[in-house]
Amino acid sequence: MHPTHRMVDGSRVEGLSRPALHRFNGRLELVNLAAYADGIVSVGGGPWATWSFERFVEAVHDGEIVAHVEDGMQVHAYDFGDWTVAEATMSYDDPTALITEMADAVDRLNGRPDTVDRFYAAVRAYGRESSPEALAAMRTAADAVPDRWGWLVDSASTQAAYRVMWHDEGATLWGGQQISADEAEQARQELAEYAAEWDDRDEAASAAKAAQLATASTVELYDVNFAHPDGPPPRDPGALRNEFPLETTVAGATYPSLHHAFHALSILDDAGREAVAAEPMGIRVPYVAAGYPERPEWPAVRLAVMTELLRAKFREHPDLADILVSTGDARIVYQSLDPFWDGAGPGETKRHWMGRLLELVRAELVLARSAVAAGDDAPGEPR
Repeated sequence: MHPTHRMVDGSRVEGLSRPALHRFNGRLELVNLAAYADGIVSVGGGPWATWSFERFVEAVHDGEIVAHVEDGMQVHAYDFGDWTVAEATMSYDDPTALITEMADAVDRLNGRPDTVDRFYAAVRAYGRESSPEALAAMRTAADAVPDRWGWLVDSASTQAAYRVMWHDEGATLWGGQQISADEAEQARQELAEYAAEWDDRDEAASAAKAAQLATASTVELYDVNFAHPDGPPPRDPGALRNEFPLETTVAGATYPSLHHAFHALSILDDAGREAVAAEPMGIRVPYVAAGYPERPEWPAVRLAVMTELLRAKFREHPDLADILVSTGDARIVYQSLDPFWDGAGPGETKRHWMGRLLELVRAELVLARSAVAAGDDAPGEPR
């Protein structure tokens, strides 16, 4: 898929696109099919072709978006011409595979694991413990990957995983060959070695990142990079972002992240707060909140609200506080679509408040820890 984007209220929303066939006015039209980080799907150009993901799913099942392309199909390209398909390469017998491919794109754009990531996480889990439950989870994850045969030969670990699964199923391979018990056991040993190598590599990468943080003059929080297939890596600065998946309870209501909680607190009514809590995509949370009446005093109190939420996050989660403290006295640059919080790049309208608040809470944590180490009370400890 190819990178693309669209502008929404002056903000850039990233996307990924691929060619597809759209059944329109009785003929097949070649279009760019794009999925965006906020879950919107566009079909060709123009606002009329901007769909919700649910609308896209309906179009695939109804045949409006063609998932199975065959040689001999007549295709039209607007303002270009007509031709007959030959040597077709896009061909999903099951239309849900195209839906999964686009859902994977949305996940990748939001820094979440896609089906391939989840498969490798399952392979890794099986390598650690080759239990029947881990084998079943690995098979389920493999079945979820669209067009998995296309990438099977590219990974030795994937081939080992399939040897294990095929032996368990008693599957017959090309030419009538079956996987023997010895071959399956060898594959299990290979997966155990792969899992150990991956774990060692992650630990080394986390240690290197921690060392880099300790000496950095600036810590840049540009990407929501916490969506590791096995969970967020230790000491990863992505955990400092508000979108980090961490249940946050405020006034008796629980939200998926601090990001959700902050925007919910800007809303007057319970229905709006519930809608924010139910939104699975962090990038859409501000747009959901904007659809409900805002507290009239919100512009005057939002800094105080954010400060208290950050204090609570790092007070209740010492492991995340360790990450923040490990940044030393580095300047924290936080990227946000809202210029009030944004500190990334030039711009006279950017206020840099999120980075400043993280630096403030970091200073409070360091002060509190130094007082405790000296056996004194903890002046300035986050409340």
